[in-house]
Amino acid sequence: MALASRPPLTTIDTNLAEIGRQAALRLLSAIDSERESGVHTVPCRLVVRDST
Repeated sequence: MALASRPPLTTIDTNLAEIGRQAALRLLSAIDSERESGVHTVPCRLVVRDST
């Protein structure tokens, strides 16, 4: 959607594929009774476009 707007909007790439992958791995670990606690982070990046 950001690429289709005029001017293209600056956005944040939240790396949703990696978030989903890590969530699935943690869910499988929980099903196997391997509980993990704490905060897990995934890096994100700012995608600067013409709207700045």
